[in-house]
Amino acid sequence: MSVPSHARVLIVEDEALIAVAIEDILSERGYDIVGVAYTVPEALKLLNLRPHLTLLDVKLGSETSVPIAHRCRELGISVVLTTGYASSTLPDGFGELPVLSKPYAVDDLCEMVNRAAQTARVQPRGARHPERLDPAIRPL
Repeated sequence: MSVPSHARVLIVEDEALIAVAIEDILSERGYDIVGVAYTVPEALKLLNLRPHLTLLDVKLGSETSVPIAHRCRELGISVVLTTGYASSTLPDGFGELPVLSKPYAVDDLCEMVNRAAQTARVQPRGARHPERLDPAIRPL
């Protein structure tokens, strides 16, 4: 499975151990992790770094990730949803997004992220990011 050149991923997951594991797995496979967010406000801020795709847990503590998914759609950022709940419980408007059900195997995670990265707008490393929304925010 080839990784699109320097695909940039934002991980949004409220369980720290899961988030760190995902970060390690994807980093080892050649993805550039722009950040890990545990809450809706953190994720919305990190979207300013313009990842190519967001791996998005549907339920973040007592919140849902609906505002993040909507913002990703506005910005043209690909989304892969993760959830430990039945897909029938997904909020309205999430039906067209790819869903990775927890618990998932590493191979399933990588396959789903790779498919989303293939459709994302990936630029070569070093390319300028004129669409970056806030020049004061730097990549990790």
